[in-house]
Amino acid sequence: MALKITLIIIGSVILYLIIIRIARKLIHFPAPSFIGRFLDSNHRRRLQPPYKIIQASNIKKGIKALEIGCGSGAFTTFVARDVGNDGILYALDIQPKMLKQLENKTMCSGWI
Repeated sequence: MALKITLIIIGSVILYLIIIRIARKLIHFPAPSFIGRFLDSNHRRRLQPPYKIIQASNIKKGIKALEIGCGSGAFTTFVARDVGNDGILYALDIQPKMLKQLENKTMCSGWI
């Protein structure tokens, strides 16, 4: 019985994810702001290590950089550290609530 319930739950989650992916392909909309917590999670950092993104983007100290679709700033803080005090980092996102999450994060760290 427990196995059957577990399989139903797993199947429902997989079906939900498939439906969401199909909807994202057909209807273009920005990521909702409530997923900001997931975007900033250690789990995501394990899946997409910031240092790999930074290395692939050739980000160096002192450069000017623009992060398009920064979301809640999951990579923004890492990039800001790499451009350093002599560089400039602009963060752009379509979702005001995501930018507010980034603003709260940077204000707490004293970056703004």
